[in-house]
Amino acid sequence: MRHPPERPYAYLLRLRWLENGGQPVWYFTLESPDGSTRHEFRGLQALTNFLALHTRSLENRPEK
Repeated sequence: MRHPPERPYAYLLRLRWLENGGQPVWYFTLESPDGSTRHEFRGLQALTNFLALHTRSLENRPEK
């Protein structure tokens, strides 16, 4: 039986919409509440890939 993570994960999500060569681009930043960790992504796909990979690694932790 899998167990949930020992502690909750929280991030502040910031969204920015900028133009790059006349084309609109979304930029996303995930930052830990204390500011110690920051991840930046260009586009929604990059953000969702990070979240999928991060949650998958939590799911695959060995059981205690």
